[in-house]
Amino acid sequence: MAEKRGYAISDIYQGGYSSLNPSQNDYMTAGSFGMTTDPRSANILQEVSSKLSSGVKQIEIEAVSPEIFDSIPQQQLKEVNRLSKLTGINVSLHGPVMDVSGISQQGFSEIDRENAERRVADVLLRSHELNPEGNIPVNFHTAEGLPGSQLLPPSKRKEEEKYKRMIVVNRETGRLAPLEQERKFYPGEEKIKEQIHTPEDHLRILNHTEWDNTLSQIEFNRVRVDEILKDVHPIFRDLYANWRVAQINPKAIPVEVLNQLKNLDPKQSEEIRKIHAASIYADQAMKTANGAFHRAYEMAVSEEEKKLLQEASRQYGEALGIKDENKRESRAFDPKVQSEAIFNLIRGLERIQPKQWVPLEEFAIEKTSKTYGNAAWESYKKYKDTSPILTIENPPAGFALSTGEDVRNVVEGSREQFIKKAVSEGISEGEARKQAEKLIGATWDVG
Repeated sequence: MAEKRGYAISDIYQGGYSSLNPSQNDYMTAGSFGMTTDPRSANILQEVSSKLSSGVKQIEIEAVSPEIFDSIPQQQLKEVNRLSKLTGINVSLHGPVMDVSGISQQGFSEIDRENAERRVADVLLRSHELNPEGNIPVNFHTAEGLPGSQLLPPSKRKEEEKYKRMIVVNRETGRLAPLEQERKFYPGEEKIKEQIHTPEDHLRILNHTEWDNTLSQIEFNRVRVDEILKDVHPIFRDLYANWRVAQINPKAIPVEVLNQLKNLDPKQSEEIRKIHAASIYADQAMKTANGAFHRAYEMAVSEEEKKLLQEASRQYGEALGIKDENKRESRAFDPKVQSEAIFNLIRGLERIQPKQWVPLEEFAIEKTSKTYGNAAWESYKKYKDTSPILTIENPPAGFALSTGEDVRNVVEGSREQFIKKAVSEGISEGEARKQAEKLIGATWDVG
């Protein structure tokens, strides 16, 4: 401490020891450190050998480039294992840095996700050579290069408001879209009404509009059916239904009816053509309705919604006289009957609000978990108790799936996917869960 002009200047930093005079407990041995190989080199044997001279006990193979990893000779993986046994070091592998969700700037592609799944599985299978008798940790990122949504600071969040800017994805088309807070003005009152729409508001409006447009298209075609048939006598509709059945299976129609169909007079022919025009609209409405029903059931988020859809399906089948897939009564071909059945189905679909657009993070977690869970299962099927451990790491802050919550959700989702695959192939749920918790974990990168 030095004194000058009546005041004292003392040491500011007291946290470390002097390298010239360290205490006994302040030494850090080389064995407590870990090192990585050069990610640009496929000659991992030389890389590991050169790092060993420093005395480290943990070496990670940096195979972050897919091309570099593919060019590593299989024999070098085996030689690194022999070297690790001789020197007593632990070896881990950082797998290729790549997107595994199937999402890119252009949107989602299931083909891309499946390709990523095969690559992850291949990395796990090859990495087994680095430790055939144990469980080598193989590290992958939750995501790579995905644009992340921007969260509001906790101090500025309100109930049901979390995002400053939200990236959403269409689960059916894979298209991405950004949603941001926006001011809107509405007419109809003495004072113009101003309303702030948050990203969450935009998401609800987007889903409602998308679903409403789908049901409106079904209703448009259904109404055209009723307009065409408004002056058609029911007897001609019965004749038309029999005509449609006869085209599929003539033996299903009585002989006298077949003869009648072969000898239609001009009036009957004209009515048949009119009903056939209505049938085209009805068929289009039914195709759109079937697609909407599939979408609603696939995206249903609760058992209550699924029960509503099951009841709507039952009523729809009863209205058409469908007992099973291979048995349809002739009235199922009557456009008027089809129109009434579609009307009731629409009423049922209106009670559901499918989440066709969802936040990118939610969708990415679902697809990433599927990739990792399936890949880990493929590795386990081949290597069982010595299968590599798939560890899932956070990418840099600001990208999608970079928070601790995201990593946890991906790990849990991957384990559930692993369990689902294992149970489907005859493994008990208890054993599947035990293996999933052992073989799928997390790496938290604080760098």
